[in-house]
Amino acid sequence: MSKQVYKADMAFCKGNVCVEWGRYAGDRVACMIVDAATGELLMKASINLPNEPIADNQFFVKTWSENEGVLAFLLTNGLVRSTGRSARTGFASAPLVEILVPHASPAGVA
Repeated sequence: MSKQVYKADMAFCKGNVCVEWGRYAGDRVACMIVDAATGELLMKASINLPNEPIADNQFFVKTWSENEGVLAFLLTNGLVRSTGRSARTGFASAPLVEILVPHASPAGVA
């Protein structure tokens, strides 16, 4: 099965990309943006905050520094929806999102 290709226009990530899903230790969802042609990891869209309670189909988005624009990218492409909740992590706040795409549901995450 071929991967869905998206057009990225984020501060530090531009061009054709794919979204890959994985798991952090503790079985939480990890979201990565990779180059569509090479598979090279361009950014980790998620951040693992193991002390924050979340559902199996949710993750926190790293929206600062090199990840500027990643939340808008995920929302605009219909990959996630905002829960309206966020968690503090140091000096930043990470928004919590719910995964909308079927292949990224907990059963489909490797």
